[in-house]
Amino acid sequence: MKPLYVFLLLWAVFITGLADGISWALMAIPGIGFILALAITFCINATMGAGLLFLLISQGMYHPKFGPATVIGGLIPGINVLPFWIGLVVAGIVHDMGNEKGMIGEVAKLADNLQSTKNPLSRARSVMSASKDMRRLTEGRPPQIANDNEPQNEREEKARSPLNLKSPRMNDDIQYAKAA
Repeated sequence: MKPLYVFLLLWAVFITGLADGISWALMAIPGIGFILALAITFCINATMGAGLLFLLISQGMYHPKFGPATVIGGLIPGINVLPFWIGLVVAGIVHDMGNEKGMIGEVAKLADNLQSTKNPLSRARSVMSASKDMRRLTEGRPPQIANDNEPQNEREEKARSPLNLKSPRMNDDIQYAKAA
């Protein structure tokens, strides 16, 4: 796990814990404690959550589907006691791990696809393509090494062109049986 992931998770836990702890402590004050808890919790979530959101966006880890809902949920007084910031960071980590190569990247892409699709047919297609990718990774076939100097379409043509495996003495190698 990258140190950035650990830092972001700890920051999200700190925001959630601080806001919830202060709100529970202020609830002990009779009368005005509830109003103070809502106001102070909103201020903590808005300021520290904005910093967390800035870090996620600057690192390219902002999840396009779950991001807006978790930010709004983390700012609404009353329901912001739920761990929205932790959910935002976990979704961002899964989204970022999908860009990695290898088995971890494939599993993260699969998890990201499963949680972001509603159509069962597209979900099945993503599972099938991920299972093919996993099979390819586990069978031990070496990945195709691409030459960065060649354009993409030339690489595809080389990969698709048939091999010219003709023997120079192809017609002489075959002896026909004589009919009796």
